[in-house]
Amino acid sequence: MRIALVFFISFILTSNSNLSAQELRIKYLANEGLLIMDKDNNVLIDPLFEEDFGIYQTLSKKVQDSIIYGIGVYKNVDYLLISHEHRDHFSQDLVTQFILNHPETTIVSSDQVLSQLRTGVATFPYIQHDPDLNQNVVTSTFANITISSYWFRHPYEKNFQIKNYVFILKMNDTTIAHFGDSEWNANLLKKAPFRNYNINYVFLPLWYCIKKESPQLIEEYIHSDAYYVFHYPKGFDKSKILLDSKLLSGTNSWLDLK
Repeated sequence: MRIALVFFISFILTSNSNLSAQELRIKYLANEGLLIMDKDNNVLIDPLFEEDFGIYQTLSKKVQDSIIYGIGVYKNVDYLLISHEHRDHFSQDLVTQFILNHPETTIVSSDQVLSQLRTGVATFPYIQHDPDLNQNVVTSTFANITISSYWFRHPYEKNFQIKNYVFILKMNDTTIAHFGDSEWNANLLKKAPFRNYNINYVFLPLWYCIKKESPQLIEEYIHSDAYYVFHYPKGFDKSKILLDSKLLSGTNSWLDLK
């Protein structure tokens, strides 16, 4: 793991300063994009992308601009996490614009993503995680948040070299897992360390939730208090989901975490 912190800016007031110690808020953006907030941190995951391949949800230009220019709840973002480099998760151009407007935000991702960003911005705060494929977890620990990455193989052999990260966030007393585009593979899931994290909220791509064996294996090898499903085609029939979970719909909308 390499850490480069080029800018350090302290803020006396932040957009989440009025949240109580126990309050957590999560906003679903589009596809696999999330905004996660508690009283200490604002975290974005896979928020800025342009490709929908004709089937996935995207954000409106207005919401994209709100993220890029720091309007409303997007004013003070502490960390921006990018699961992998595919265009339905990451736009080099949009994230570069974000960095130029948020020099205080730390970008967390793989060398595959960070190397692209460095072609457009010479210096910015970043944390590069380098776990081995389906082997180990890399963790960065701060005062009120822990960010862990696990490289879980992307579906289809042509994508096996893509560094797709499962992000596990410990924010005060709450643990959230974002699975990116992890392959549905029972053998790989069994050897992964997720069960050790006492996860409260898990965000899974659709293909994790439509297999006959999914509910049992997910409960045994991930085990979360609540499951949310994203990265699904428009018009998908949610009755095909076999896991007890909530299908995320309605872009740029707050989740009911009760």
